[in-house]
Amino acid sequence: MFSAKLSAVVYGCLLWSVSAAVPQQAYLPAYATVDESTFYVQGGSNVSQPNIIYDQFYSLDLTKSWNDTNPPWSAVPAVGLMPPRLKTWAHSISVSSNNKTLTFWDMFKSPSYSINYHLETNSWEELPGLTALQPSGFKMAKAATDPTTDRVYIPGGVGNSMLVFDASSKNSTTIADPPGPNNTSWNAYTFVWSNLRRSFLLFGGLTSPESSYFYEYTPTAANPWNALNTTGIVPPMLAGSCMVSAHSGTKMLLFGGMHNGNYSDNLYILDVATMKWSLGAKYQPRSGAACSVSGDYFIVWGGTASDNVGNPILVPETPGIYNINATQWTTTFIAKVRPTPTPTPTPTPKPTTTTARPTKTGSSGVESPVTEASPSDSNKAAIIGGSVGGGLFLILMVLGGLCFWRRRRNSTQQQQAKEMQEEPAAKKFQFRIVQQPETESALEPTFYPSRPFRITPSNSQKKPSKKSVEEQDDDLSYYFHSHGGAPSPTQSVESFSSSPSTSTLDNDIHPTNITNTTLLPQHIITLKPSERQRYR
Repeated sequence: MFSAKLSAVVYGCLLWSVSAAVPQQAYLPAYATVDESTFYVQGGSNVSQPNIIYDQFYSLDLTKSWNDTNPPWSAVPAVGLMPPRLKTWAHSISVSSNNKTLTFWDMFKSPSYSINYHLETNSWEELPGLTALQPSGFKMAKAATDPTTDRVYIPGGVGNSMLVFDASSKNSTTIADPPGPNNTSWNAYTFVWSNLRRSFLLFGGLTSPESSYFYEYTPTAANPWNALNTTGIVPPMLAGSCMVSAHSGTKMLLFGGMHNGNYSDNLYILDVATMKWSLGAKYQPRSGAACSVSGDYFIVWGGTASDNVGNPILVPETPGIYNINATQWTTTFIAKVRPTPTPTPTPTPKPTTTTARPTKTGSSGVESPVTEASPSDSNKAAIIGGSVGGGLFLILMVLGGLCFWRRRRNSTQQQQAKEMQEEPAAKKFQFRIVQQPETESALEPTFYPSRPFRITPSNSQKKPSKKSVEEQDDDLSYYFHSHGGAPSPTQSVESFSSSPSTSTLDNDIHPTNITNTTLLPQHIITLKPSERQRYR
């Protein structure tokens, strides 16, 4: 166990140490592009020396701009040693729908072989053996993934049929190849998924059905295989060419290959919407190359050609770069501008509701129920609705508070105005004279104004001090002053007790007339609250 881990560490260090190196030029390497950001090549053969076969595994960074003299190649790191079966050629790579796994398919050697490489962990995972699904003869078969189902399709990958691999269950099935008398000879073709048409496009090969060499396979159709009719500058039936999708699936670029023993130097561009071919600029002729697309640039690397006497030779290691918009080959690759990812809050997931619908019959004749999940946009709608509702509730709360405050303020102002209107009408003091008991008939009534004061009884021989008189005068003077001044000195004090009922003073009384008078506590002057508060 320790030795295995040590070997893995040493192998990883060696890969990193040679990360600045470039891959060996190779014929028929396996290749794939992930999200138009990384171009992968693996294995391949040196046709000049047929015994040399590579197990190299390199990636080209397409997120940076570079010149064809210094492409940013790097060795792909891996946990553990390179699987021995990947020292091969004429094989292919498929990419998972989530762009996290590369799957290698070798149908050229017997028995067939497949293995996963996980990009996040740099680890290998061997898949179940495909011995029972061995194709007839040695075939340069091409694998491609349906991103809608994550299933891998390989025409001619098993016997005389197409291999279908389900990545989720890791089980394989077979589907018939296109109809025709020579359908068992599909070999050295190119096979690509078309995002625009939601189907696979199969082009060329060494031999093909007599009716056509350009087919479409639609997995969901009742009759999945259909021969395609195209217009424009239609390419001939090429073997060993490479075809890749560009501009979000609206175009297909086809380059190289062999026809009637001659290497092609043409670049054909298919407008997928109109199915019309056009011819791009010529480049170095070759077959068995690796191709990629990123943004507005098409890249071709590797392959083989022939010398002046017809012997196969490897092409130069410099990658070819084609500007699709400018329709010309160039020496500089310009990386496409990618939006900067911004973190977004993850809404609280809601339970998924399903609505049963009538069953439908698939292409296999098996009825299956169809469920309909609530759309993910409902979470966004709920968040937006909650935010709007909360904002409206806050506004209503503020408006309600303002209305309540204004109502209270108006009520207070009205109450104060009413009291101020009633004050002028109450100019006189109200008091009540209570009839004293007969036993105390000699006593005189006592006045109790708003503030307490002391008056010396009549039987007291002590004269009040000057200070006491002044205090009494201060307490009562403003009451009587407001009623016209002091009364006449001849007025009798008995007038205060002449009536047992409550009455109002018609004549003012000056405090000097009652200084030496004995007052009874039963006689109380009653003042209105508003006047009491005002004159206090």
